Amino acid sequence: MYKLLITFAVSVMVACIVLLVALTVMLGDRILHVYQESDDGDIVLSQPETEPAVLVIDEGTSAFEIPDRRLTQQEIQDWIAEYEAGGSANKFETRLFDLINTERAESGLSPLYASPDLMMASRIKAQSMAHLDYFSYTSPIYGEFNAIPHELFGYPSHRSMGINIASGFRSPEAVFNEWMDNGQILEAGFTEVGLGFYDFHWTLKVAEGPSAAAVAALPSSSVILPERVLTYYELDSWMEEYSRLGGANSFELEVVRLTNLERESHGLYPLAINPLLMMIARFKAQSMGNLNYISHTGVYGEPGDLARAFGFTSGVGENLFRGAMAPKEAVAGWMDSPGHRQNLLTESYRSIGVGVYMDADGRIGWTQMFSF
Repeated sequence: MYKLLITFAVSVMVACIVLLVALTVMLGDRILHVYQESDDGDIVLSQPETEPAVLVIDEGTSAFEIPDRRLTQQEIQDWIAEYEAGGSANKFETRLFDLINTERAESGLSPLYASPDLMMASRIKAQSMAHLDYFSYTSPIYGEFNAIPHELFGYPSHRSMGINIASGFRSPEAVFNEWMDNGQILEAGFTEVGLGFYDFHWTLKVAEGPSAAAVAALPSSSVILPERVLTYYELDSWMEEYSRLGGANSFELEVVRLTNLERESHGLYPLAINPLLMMIARFKAQSMGNLNYISHTGVYGEPGDLARAFGFTSGVGENLFRGAMAPKEAVAGWMDSPGHRQNLLTESYRSIGVGVYMDADGRIGWTQMFSF
């Protein structure tokens, strides 16, 4: 009798365990439901077919809580500091980036460039959706989808841009397969990308920019400029390398051309390229990239002090830009700023030097130097 009761009790326990496991699997499947916004704004519930029920994950946490209001400048800087301290792109964003460019290569398309501004904008979009509990291309705080990269990170608002979002997917492969259906990943006109992952919220931003080949052609330098004045030997080595790399690059020459078009449209003389001024402008652009600053005052002092260190004794003027990805964008930015516009259109200038340099984080610094 007792044996029979024990056997019955064990059978009931086993049945309960089986039922509990079954319920767990079912709930796990339900957790994996995905919300995807369609073109007409409706939210469509879909279910990944090959997702695991559980995924242990160490990505997508932050000490910074996105508030239900616009961020202050200090808060933006604090968020950026945390993002960079965490190594910037996490392993899920990096994996998604590799999947996208592998697919583009197989389709005969140029790879997308990972824009630092778009990467940060995509991460904060994903983080915002998680913290503020919404799922939409439109932010309840900033509005249209291109406002976050523009307002928070200074990304040019005039560039054509696309966006994909997803929620609930547990792997980069799953969200990649979902996004492949809408065609933006294989859009030939897009050249830049930003990817964000936070708490199983995913964001992709793609945008038009310079061609990948043009960005890749920007020269790098084996001479990393230190936070001090170079010795004569170091400066001579840098100048030799500048000449060995071919001098002015295509971006610099295009800035000169666009600058002269602006001057001619205002009835002014075009500016002649001064080879030494071109070299000085490149040095300044590289210095800003290597030392992570943007200022008319640098290690050598004012722009005139830097010019004299190279043996250029005439007076100079200077325009700076950081973050533009194409010559047209840089010149347009200067023309939209009253002070830079006045400098560019100074009637008495006769010569120009332009420097363009991409730093280790992919940000491009631009320098215009003018002389009489």
